[in-house]
Amino acid sequence: MSNVMFTCPECSQHISCDESYRGDQLQCPTCQHEVTVPRLDPPNQVRGSFRRMHIVVSLIAGFAVALTCWYVVVPPAMLEVNSKAMDEISKSVTSTNRSDTPRLDSSEGLAAFQARQDKARAGVAVRGFSIASAAFVVTALGCGGILFLASKRKARSTQEETHI
Repeated sequence: MSNVMFTCPECSQHISCDESYRGDQLQCPTCQHEVTVPRLDPPNQVRGSFRRMHIVVSLIAGFAVALTCWYVVVPPAMLEVNSKAMDEISKSVTSTNRSDTPRLDSSEGLAAFQARQDKARAGVAVRGFSIASAAFVVTALGCGGILFLASKRKARSTQEETHI
């Protein structure tokens, strides 16, 4: 069975007893004052466990949405970058006599091509990371706000039940 934790109203001693004693009267081990074991958990204890849970849920939801955004944004953009690279390669191969298209068989042309590809891929990664980060923040804050309001409502209803 689980334990009930409460405080003596006379001396503020923290007391723990078995859950089966809820509603019964016990003597405080410190001041010997008669103390009634609460029927429900104190609102602070309920609120604390719910708060921890909603932080974890918010972070998990934010991470899931961020990961989804990353996989929705980055692969299509990488395909586009690779498609443009293939077009550039085919132009270079087919334009043997044109001077406006750099040749990829020279070291300067290949180095310039690789630099452009690296820059394009880095841009895609930064864009994907930015979108995923924004999605994480918005989702985590949104879930956190909703669950925070739910915890306030739960705490209020718990306080009303303890006054009955």
